[in-house]
Amino acid sequence: MTPPVYLFTGPEFGERNDAIENLKNSVSKKFGSVDNYLFYASETPVNEFMSVLQNESLFSEATFITVKNAETIKKKDEIEIILNWIKNVKSENAVLVLVSDEISVDSKIEKAVPSSNQKKFWEMYEDKKLPWLQNYFSKNGYTLTEDAGNLILSLIENNTQSLKAECSKFFICFPKGTKITEETVDKILTHTREENAFSLFDAMSNSQKTPQERFQNSLEILQKYAEKDNRIKVVNQENKGLGATRNVGLEIAQGEFISFIDSDDFVDKNLYKNCIEKIASDIDVIVFGAKTVNLKNNKIYSGQYSSKSFHKNFNLND
Repeated sequence: MTPPVYLFTGPEFGERNDAIENLKNSVSKKFGSVDNYLFYASETPVNEFMSVLQNESLFSEATFITVKNAETIKKKDEIEIILNWIKNVKSENAVLVLVSDEISVDSKIEKAVPSSNQKKFWEMYEDKKLPWLQNYFSKNGYTLTEDAGNLILSLIENNTQSLKAECSKFFICFPKGTKITEETVDKILTHTREENAFSLFDAMSNSQKTPQERFQNSLEILQKYAEKDNRIKVVNQENKGLGATRNVGLEIAQGEFISFIDSDDFVDKNLYKNCIEKIASDIDVIVFGAKTVNLKNNKIYSGQYSSKSFHKNFNLND
């Protein structure tokens, strides 16, 4: 039996993450229910995540553990724990995936992992980037001009994960069939790499960083926002839950109206402008439509509140 251990290294973490997801799906298809874990070797001792790997799950048929920052595993005793497990593992339902942004990890670990289970993910060659980008837009139902593609590549870190994350915003903002031009890119992205809403989005969602690093990077970006615009207030406090946090916001709010936006919401740029105009017309209640965005398949599902059901539920007369 080939030991169920894998080593994925290299800087192209978009394709690397796709490979991990494909492997997860393969394990799930084979065993059914799977317990998935993510650890950072720079934060979690090896004996801890290996203990999870070796203990059978009470609720699932398999265990899948991804360990990032594998290049930081250097202590002799920690390496021995991994090597002994690889040598003695008897079952395929416990899977270990070692991941590193670097090209290599400790040589003893590399020798122990079967060569068929190792893969290096290199950055795309320059002449491959634009065709890949245009093909990605095409697969999602859009046309991307050469000038627009080159502008995107000049603005975004050139790995497939970052490109997918940024370009998915076009699929949310424009219907399928849209031709994405340089002008379109200019509207959605920024001319420079100054801190902006997209860089904040990336800092918050970057799976290559630890939660602490993501928090610190996001906080620094927010503080830069606040320095540029005195309407923005940044409050750094211990996590006290949604309700308590909103109460803090209510205490420091200075505007006439208050709106709460959940962390997974997108807001149309004209939403509040339109609402304020309606409120100025002496309207008591405003009900507007909403759309559901599926980020896995980049599809947008339209939805609209029914005025009839609204009147019925709130006992209102026309």
